[in-house]
Amino acid sequence: MLVPNWTLMRCGLAGGIGDAAGEWQALAGRALVPSGFNRPEIIGPALKHVAGARLALVRDDQGLRLALPLCRRSYPLPIQCNWSSPVNFFGLPHLDADMAEPAMTALLRMIEVPLILHSVPLAGPFWDMLTASAGHFAVLDQWERAGLEITGTFEDWFEANFERKRRKEFRRLQARLAEQGTLAMKCLAPGADPAPWVEEFLRLESSGWKGRKGTAIAADPAAAEALRESSAALAASGLLRFWALELDGATIATLYAVVDGDRAWLGKITHDESLARYSPGALVVLYATERLFAEPGLAWVDSCAIPHHPMIDHIWRGRIPVADVIVAANAAGAMRFHATVMAERLRRGLRSAARNAILKITGRHRA
Repeated sequence: MLVPNWTLMRCGLAGGIGDAAGEWQALAGRALVPSGFNRPEIIGPALKHVAGARLALVRDDQGLRLALPLCRRSYPLPIQCNWSSPVNFFGLPHLDADMAEPAMTALLRMIEVPLILHSVPLAGPFWDMLTASAGHFAVLDQWERAGLEITGTFEDWFEANFERKRRKEFRRLQARLAEQGTLAMKCLAPGADPAPWVEEFLRLESSGWKGRKGTAIAADPAAAEALRESSAALAASGLLRFWALELDGATIATLYAVVDGDRAWLGKITHDESLARYSPGALVVLYATERLFAEPGLAWVDSCAIPHHPMIDHIWRGRIPVADVIVAANAAGAMRFHATVMAERLRRGLRSAARNAILKITGRHRA
């Protein structure tokens, strides 16, 4: 469906935020839905330090109407995708709530090729707008990931969410961990400098399997700097949350999140692998859960985890249905769109088959 006033809009691609930071902050305050890890506080540093994306900005005479980082892929057929990096997961565009459909239409017309949006929630205002504004629309993949609905108290949730044996096990693990030294649970205080928390996260992540594999954020100096800068910007905006377990003053598990409106999104978690028998990762998630229940106005928390995650799926029992979708303007043409959808599904199928073959040969399991 084409909305007539999309023609009044201008759309462009930029290499960074530049002088649009203030406009984007204002747009975030009137957005159709909160965008999580696509906040300007994160995308600005990510675009500055991490290569691979450009920022799509849609404006009219009244100001900025849409902001979304995109990356282009040419194989097997040209497409644009929403962007993720070591410091930002796939997020939704910031769209002006009053001009969402024309702004989305203008974006699809400008990029000229189909757009893949990863991890789109299957219900809500954005889904409704997208299905209405896209000339062509198809679902590529669909799954669920763990989420936390904030209703009632943490104590009531803990009692209802776990059977008695599991509750007892969590308490036993915490007690056994406390026997190893002085155990403390801490959270980043409002207005506090997040830099020490970020450095502890980077250090702890590098000490584990990601460090050995070379996939820890600290292994990429540019990504590490983007995390430092984005954390500082989020903290200054009051949107960053950090939680940690400490044993004798040393961080043994840490986790962070972004809060935006009535939603929150978990970032990355890491823990001291030498203490794995005490499940410090699960314990810091439980502590974070308790603190999230205390957040005023918070309704849902997205784990941003892979499907069937071996830890968070067994702690947060709520599920958020999401999908990878491909959309295009009417001008793309039905045959061209259909060919792109078929090529993308084939690419995904071949990639999955190759991954499964490698896992079978090496005897490893899907992470």
